[in-house]
Amino acid sequence: MEPDNQTIEKINFPPCPADKELEYLIRAKYTLIYVVTWEEGRVIDSLSNICNLENINIGGVQVWDAARGLWGYNEEKGAYIPIPGGEALLAPEQILDHVIKRAEETKERHLKAKAARGPIFVLCDFFRFLGSEGLTPEVERKMRNLPLLLKKTANMSVIITSPELQLPTALEKSMAIVDYPLPGKEQLEVLVKTAKNALHHMKKSMTKDQFDSPNEEVVRALLGLTLTEAEDALSKAWVMTRSLDIKIILDFKRQIIRKGQLLDYIYANSNLDDVGGFKGVKEFISLRKRAFGEKAEAYGLPAPKGIFLLGVQGSGKSLCAKAIANELNVPLLKLDMGRMFGSLMGQSEAQMSRAIQLAESVAPCVLFVDEIDKALSGVTGATTDSGTTKRVIGKLIDWMQEKESPVFIVACANSLSGLPPELLRKGRFDELFFVNLPNEEERQSIFEIHLRKRKRDPSKFKLTELVAQTAEFSGAEIEGVIVDAMFNAFGDDARELDARDIKKAIEVCVPLSKVMKEQIDELRESARGRMRGASQSLKDRVDHPALINRFEGLENTTS
Repeated sequence: MEPDNQTIEKINFPPCPADKELEYLIRAKYTLIYVVTWEEGRVIDSLSNICNLENINIGGVQVWDAARGLWGYNEEKGAYIPIPGGEALLAPEQILDHVIKRAEETKERHLKAKAARGPIFVLCDFFRFLGSEGLTPEVERKMRNLPLLLKKTANMSVIITSPELQLPTALEKSMAIVDYPLPGKEQLEVLVKTAKNALHHMKKSMTKDQFDSPNEEVVRALLGLTLTEAEDALSKAWVMTRSLDIKIILDFKRQIIRKGQLLDYIYANSNLDDVGGFKGVKEFISLRKRAFGEKAEAYGLPAPKGIFLLGVQGSGKSLCAKAIANELNVPLLKLDMGRMFGSLMGQSEAQMSRAIQLAESVAPCVLFVDEIDKALSGVTGATTDSGTTKRVIGKLIDWMQEKESPVFIVACANSLSGLPPELLRKGRFDELFFVNLPNEEERQSIFEIHLRKRKRDPSKFKLTELVAQTAEFSGAEIEGVIVDAMFNAFGDDARELDARDIKKAIEVCVPLSKVMKEQIDELRESARGRMRGASQSLKDRVDHPALINRFEGLENTTS
């Protein structure tokens, strides 16, 4: 079956650092190179461009896969060219025998005269035969012999492409590893500009300004997609809205998350105005929001790391996470620690790595880790899983410290008990917040938000009395009494809700602050002087300097 040849004009994308790394390895005559990538086509184009550079003198690129055998590649036309007998080379042993034969032939030519270096062989499906189930003794031995033969001829390179690194121990010392990243801003800017140019010529619907200045938000929304996925996202947005709509692109990313099956994509319909209180968090996010983008990067700012929210159950931490994602106009991903653990040796660590890679591929995004205290319970003590839990958590914590991708983490906890001290040290989060039960002003705001949400006018209710009656109530409990009151009113011949219904619902509600008074008092004490109040503005923090050193002493909170 002949490969599908490209029929549209190729786009010349600017090279990325991995392209230069491949060039150096080819010039240095590396024989075996393992390229970790989701985009075989970009790697093949990059290698074709390398073949055309001065003083390279390579006889082109030939591509092999398990379904179509071996084909030549014409970079100028972006087309595959049949090779005599190439379609019959379907088994891994066959393509290795062919490469060995070509290496011997190239060696013979060099004994007679200076000739061009042999072709670069790109093996697209070969990684499947390197795993524990697919690696036969014959394939392993031929692969181990191949570097020595190619080193003697010094004229050919073999490239193995794979979406993940899967290399047997016997070949570790024979391979050079190149991580080929997803397209960055430079490549996506070219894609957006090309797409707008095409739409402008087809429909005359794009203005000159839109054509000349690719939208930074569109490019940012496309980050984490392959070039093919980015093209698909732009096409879908155009077909649905006749514009490059950000929401359509983000919805496209949601489908990618579903395919990964390790993270949940959460629809973030709430905004910060829907969250009662959290004045300090809102202020913090409004400042950090400006740090997402090229201007902040040019200014020298790193990508924001995230925040840690400690608070009473039902205090609005999860709602706040959704509102933050909506405010930043990025996808909201939820990390369920329970999904990370598998039954096979090494599976848990591998799944955590995949979840991290998935989050980074969709970045910029918000990664929401809810009730992290329950997920990490017992990490600081003895475990019976041979250290798997500690290794998985260690991988997450190390990534939080070292990550450079724009993944903004919102981690929530109901207790500090059981949390590893290193999680809360400086460098993991930008800020630590304690979410207390709402004060009078915040409770009034919460009443107003939930009444308006249910199409009721807050001015028709005596909010001052309701606020006074709900001292030490959480936001979730205030919402609950409104809902209970509405059910009661609806059950009473569907009459209109009034303040008396809400007061009756308040009277029968026993708030968590009474049921768990000792635990909440202990939680408040553990956060005192160590965390900034979620309702505390920057001015409040300056006026209370005792809270400035909030990262100090956290190592003692788990004892």
